[in-house]
Amino acid sequence: RWITQDNSMAITAPGGEEISAVRQRLNAGLKDSLMEMDSRGVDEYAIIAHGNLFAELTYVYLHDQRSVKTRIDTTFPNGLGIRVSGYVNDNDEVILEYIDDIR
Repeated sequence: RWITQDNSMAITAPGGEEISAVRQRLNAGLKDSLMEMDSRGVDEYAIIAHGNLFAELTYVYLHDQRSVKTRIDTTFPNGLGIRVSGYVNDNDEVILEYIDDIR
């Protein structure tokens, strides 16, 4: 219930990490990953994680305003996901662009 109370996932899990800290770690990890893969010339790779992480990714980077539950249930059912294109721009910001669903 705590996940779906606030569409922006601004509510902290009981005994959990503040969402602002989660977002900072997500941004830092994604940025490091994108830069690492770019430096190695890798064009495609997968990120495998919990559905809530991907709901947060779609909310923050793809501006998906649907409820958290809807994003998880419809976008990432049963281990499926989405394909995105990503890069770090000149302002050191992570940019993700939706390509398609992986079904």
